[in-house]
Amino acid sequence: MTNSIYTIVMGPMVVIFSVVMSVFYVRTFQRWEDPEFEDRYGAIFDGIRRDTRLALLYPLLFIVRRVLFGVVAIFFPELLIVQIFSLLVFSTL
Repeated sequence: MTNSIYTIVMGPMVVIFSVVMSVFYVRTFQRWEDPEFEDRYGAIFDGIRRDTRLALLYPLLFIVRRVLFGVVAIFFPELLIVQIFSLLVFSTL
């Protein structure tokens, strides 16, 4: 019961966080190279390019992949082959 409550509460929070994060970084695109901005919010860009807004797709897709795998794990807890196959597909995409 506790796990179900946490799933119901945390699921929408992850989706809302992803949207807020994306909007924030797109709106502050001009400040990405600013040293003060990088000190505060630049951890998301470690190892990726900062000269294009498409750089945001990598962290966003990472979050989406994890959420989708979590959904598969919740709805198919007894089917290990479905979980493994979905993990391989999500990783490949």
